[in-house]
Amino acid sequence: MDIRINLLPPEMIARHSRWRRQRRLYLAGGAGLAVLLAAHAVLFVTTQLVNHNVNRLIKERQAIEGEVQAYRKFSEMRARVAEIEKLLQKARGTPVDVKRTLAEISLRIPLNVWLTEITVGGKEGGKSPAAGASAEGTAGGKGGQAGGALPESSQSRTKAVSAGKAMEVTIKGWAFGHSSVALWLEDLEKVYGLSDVQCQLSNSEKLGDNFMTRFEIKANLGPGPAGEAGGP
Repeated sequence: MDIRINLLPPEMIARHSRWRRQRRLYLAGGAGLAVLLAAHAVLFVTTQLVNHNVNRLIKERQAIEGEVQAYRKFSEMRARVAEIEKLLQKARGTPVDVKRTLAEISLRIPLNVWLTEITVGGKEGGKSPAAGASAEGTAGGKGGQAGGALPESSQSRTKAVSAGKAMEVTIKGWAFGHSSVALWLEDLEKVYGLSDVQCQLSNSEKLGDNFMTRFEIKANLGPGPAGEAGGP
């Protein structure tokens, strides 16, 4: 049988018990304070990182906005250039297919008309290559019928002349009478790309044993306003 006898006075025993309780309270409070300090430190570090990221994003945004301003000026200039190009294209119209024009002219030559020369060029300044190929020996109407009636020097040819912004076609040749030239003038108004067709010269001259009409026809070559392309 274990019998314990405490010989300490009751006051000392009570003081010792209070001290142990206070120690436990201090330890618990210290542990809680340590937890609070740790949480505060974590929150502080996290806040600093967030602030750093926010500042970095603000700087990046400012840099991007500066670049956007620079690109916005470029974009506005590009849009302005595109608008000017559209206006110029509208003013110039659709380019004329000169080969098609010459082909239609050759197909519309009457049987009683012979061509000696077709010139495609400009009214002012610049140089432009000939739009059509040489057609030696095929000046007669509809594929050169009766073409041998003309001397060799009057064989049809197409050559280049100086060309500027305003293009024109000059047609020279011979015909049986002024009426043939007049009828062909009306037909030339329907040729693709031709406009303002006019006869600059129409004289009766003796060629061999017959009287022939020497003519010179000029017409504007261009698409016309807003992309028109001449006659149907």
